[in-house]
Amino acid sequence: MNLKKLALISLGLSPLNASISVETSPEPLNIALSSTFGSRSHVKYLFEIAQHLRNRGHNIIYAAPQGNFKFSKPYNYTEYDIGVCIDSARKSNIPLIEGFQGLLLGIGDAPFITNAIDYSPTTTESLKFYQRFEQAVIEPLKMIYYYYDFANKMNEVRRKFGVPQTSNPYGAFDQIMKISNTYIGFDEPRPISSTLKLVGPVMDNHIPPLNEELKTFLGSHKTMYVAFGSNVVLNERILKILMSSMQLAIDSGAVEAILWGLGNTNHEAFPKTYEVDGKTYSTKSILDGSHPYIKTLSWAPQIAILNHQNTKLFISHGGIESCQEAIHSGTPLLLMPIFGDQPINARLIKNRGIGDFVVALAATPYDLLEKIKELTREDNYILHDKIRHIQSISHERNSMRESNAKFIEQYAISAKICRKSHPPKPFEIPCELDPYMEASSRMSFIAAYKIDVILTLFSIGLVIVFTCLYAIYLLIKLLVQIPKQSKQKEE
Repeated sequence: MNLKKLALISLGLSPLNASISVETSPEPLNIALSSTFGSRSHVKYLFEIAQHLRNRGHNIIYAAPQGNFKFSKPYNYTEYDIGVCIDSARKSNIPLIEGFQGLLLGIGDAPFITNAIDYSPTTTESLKFYQRFEQAVIEPLKMIYYYYDFANKMNEVRRKFGVPQTSNPYGAFDQIMKISNTYIGFDEPRPISSTLKLVGPVMDNHIPPLNEELKTFLGSHKTMYVAFGSNVVLNERILKILMSSMQLAIDSGAVEAILWGLGNTNHEAFPKTYEVDGKTYSTKSILDGSHPYIKTLSWAPQIAILNHQNTKLFISHGGIESCQEAIHSGTPLLLMPIFGDQPINARLIKNRGIGDFVVALAATPYDLLEKIKELTREDNYILHDKIRHIQSISHERNSMRESNAKFIEQYAISAKICRKSHPPKPFEIPCELDPYMEASSRMSFIAAYKIDVILTLFSIGLVIVFTCLYAIYLLIKLLVQIPKQSKQKEE
C-alpha cells in the first residue's frame, strides 16, 4: 500500500482511525489501522474486528508511531511507522472511518444527554429546571471559554497545512463515518446518527487457562479482584485507602482473599505501612508475596480471573474495556475513577444497577467497605438479575463482530466503486459517505429543526391570543356601558 507521509495533528482524545486505501487492485483490500494516543485497550477492539477482515483475505496494516507497535504484537499485522489523523486522510482523499471509545466529544449527542465528564447524572431526566439551564447554556459557554485558545491554535495549524477550519478542535467528525466501541445497554439510550455505528463490545471469546498457582488461590477463596489498568499510577493516599479497605473486607468476611494487579506500581515508592482501626500493618508481606490472603500480580490474566466463579467483585478505575470485560463475565463492579471518561463510565455502571462507585478524592476505607459488603452479598438478587440482564445484551452484541467487519469491508468496496465516476475533492463529503448523510447536514439549522415553522406557529398563536383578549376587552367594555346608557335614558 502506498501510504503518504502527512503532517500529523495529534488529536489525542480520539485514538483510533481506520483508513482504507483504494489505490490498489480490487482484491484484496488494503486496510490500515492507526492509533496515535492511548493504551492498547484503545485500539484492541479494532484489532479483533480486523482479524475477520484478514480471514476474508484482506491485508491489514498497523500504521502508527513506532512506540505503539507493541500493541499489535499478538496479531502479527504489518507495521508502518507513521502518524495519521483525520485531517491528513481527508486531505489525501483516503476513505476513512474514525473510531471512538464510548460516546464523547459530541458523538452520538442528544438534547437530554449531559456529556459531563464528572460524576454528574448522564441524562437530564432527574435534573431541575435551573440544572437543565446550566447544562444547556452555562456549561457550553464554559467549554467555549476553556477551549477557545486551544481551538484557535488547532485552526492555525490547519491553515498552515491547507486544512479548513472547524468549530470542533479535534476534527470535523460530522463529515466522516464513525464507529464506537460501545453499545446501548451500557451507554445511555439515544437516537444514533446514520454516520455512526456502535460496534461494542468486542470481547475475546477464548478464556485463557489460569496457571496452577492462581487456579488454586481462586479455587479456595471467595475473592475480590483489584486492578487499575496500565495507564493509572496510584498515589500513596489511594494505595493506603485500598489496602485498608481490603483488610476491612477480609476481616468482615465480605471476601476471603484479594487478587491485586500491581503491574504499573513503583514498589520503591510504595507505602511501608497502612492503618485499620488504629492498628498498623506492614506492606512488606503484600509486596514480597508472603501475605496469606492478599496476592499481588505484576501481570494479571484479567479475563480468566473475571470469568472464575469465585471472583465476586472487581474494583477498577473504570476504563471502558475493564467495564466491558466485567459485564461480559457477569462480575459486579466497584469503581474508583481517576481521569478521562472513567467518571462517566462509573455513573453508567451505577445507572445500570450492576455496580457502584466512590469518588477517589473523597473516599475513605469505610466507604469502600460498605459498598463491598453490598455488592458481594449473596442474597442481593436484584443486583444479580441486573448483571445477568446486561451480560446477555453484551453477549448478543459481541456476536456481531463479523457483521461489523463486513460493514468496514462494504464501506471500502463502495468507495472503490463510486469514486470511479465521482472522485472526491479534498475535504468534501466523499461519495461513499453521501448515502449515510442526513438531510439536515445539507440544510440550515433553522430549516432542519423547523425553527421558522415553530416561530411562525408561535406568532400565529400570539395573534390569536391577543385577538381573543382584545375581543373580550371590547365585550366587557360593551357590557359595562349598557347599564350606564340605560340609566342615562331613564334620567
